[in-house]
Amino acid sequence: MAFATSDGLGSIFFATRKDSTKFYNLLNNPCVSMLIDDRKNLSSDLKNARAVSAEGEAKDVKEKRDEIKKYLIKKHPELAGFLNEPNCELFELEINKYFYVDNFDNKKVLKLK
Repeated sequence: MAFATSDGLGSIFFATRKDSTKFYNLLNNPCVSMLIDDRKNLSSDLKNARAVSAEGEAKDVKEKRDEIKKYLIKKHPELAGFLNEPNCELFELEINKYFYVDNFDNKKVLKLK
């Protein structure tokens, strides 16, 4: 899933279709966690992979829709067609904290709120 972060990393912006399970779930339970990692599906991933889990609350961005759509297109121009579909909805994940893991079990927490 393509996404873009705010300058201060306090938010993650992403899109989904209004007829998707993800959209339904976000509306019914906006408390979410998003996992971002760099795995390559190799045995070396156990030691070398890094992952960040972002925990927070997802909100639709009706007021800032045009601004966030432009921001996402700038970061991911290949998504322009999808982002301009009438069935596309934009969300902002307002981050409470990040969990970072590397080297299998080296963990760090960054609390934003």
